[in-house]
Amino acid sequence: MEPITTGMQGAAVEDVQSRLLQLGYTIDDAEVVDKRFGTTTEQAVSTFRLDSGLAAGHAVDIPCWSALVDASYKLGDRTLYLRMPNFHGADVKALQRALNVLGFACGEDDGYFGPHTEAALQQFQENVGLFADGMAFQDTYAYINRLHHVWEGKPSVTEAESRIGFARAANVLDPDVRPRATKEIAGRYGGLENLGDKLMKSENFEMALDEIVWLITLLCNQTILVHNLKHPDEKKSELTTDEVELLTSPMELTEYKDAIMNAMYRGTKRNIESETDSKNAQVG
Repeated sequence: MEPITTGMQGAAVEDVQSRLLQLGYTIDDAEVVDKRFGTTTEQAVSTFRLDSGLAAGHAVDIPCWSALVDASYKLGDRTLYLRMPNFHGADVKALQRALNVLGFACGEDDGYFGPHTEAALQQFQENVGLFADGMAFQDTYAYINRLHHVWEGKPSVTEAESRIGFARAANVLDPDVRPRATKEIAGRYGGLENLGDKLMKSENFEMALDEIVWLITLLCNQTILVHNLKHPDEKKSELTTDEVELLTSPMELTEYKDAIMNAMYRGTKRNIESETDSKNAQVG
């Protein structure tokens, strides 16, 4: 293609301007109305080239046009699947980021739909009950968008990672549930006997995720609080549900749910045995 550059006017310039405006770049209204490649269009193109890692310049050549088209795609704009050449663009990058944050690792979110992205997508589809064909249709996008609060715009939380890593390393899900946690669980569910039903009968995937994230946060903080009591000079701050939600993938939920249920069972059993021992001691 011939480069689109300063002084040109027409449909090609209009297309470039439309894509740049969609991406948040500023162009003078008069240039947009006239479909004219003027000073502000030139500045927008120059800035876009720099932002995209392209060579400095003011013209829309083939590399710039390709990058502009890629950047214009939004998640859900098209069906994505493994092919040669690979699909590439901002929508692929958004899909990869969502899968990675949700725990379905597809490697670096480089914007290219390769075999690792296909495999991660198949795992996600299987996990949510869709046909696991590795093709991103609207049904797949619908599930990903329902979980947008889990992955969208979530930054890396290094300090939180260290704290939840500490909690997991301390086998937070293995010990018996302590009285404070037991009281909070009872208050939320109306009694420990209702906890199992709540976890097993959550109406949908999102509800199950929210409940287990709350429990993981509670149990992680249990270990952190115990650590702080024993080591007052090395105190760690408690985790929030938002931090745990970011750092816990859906693939981990089943494992954690089972561990939580076992911990609850052991804690309840110990309490019953303690009460029995106490009564026997009084009788004796």
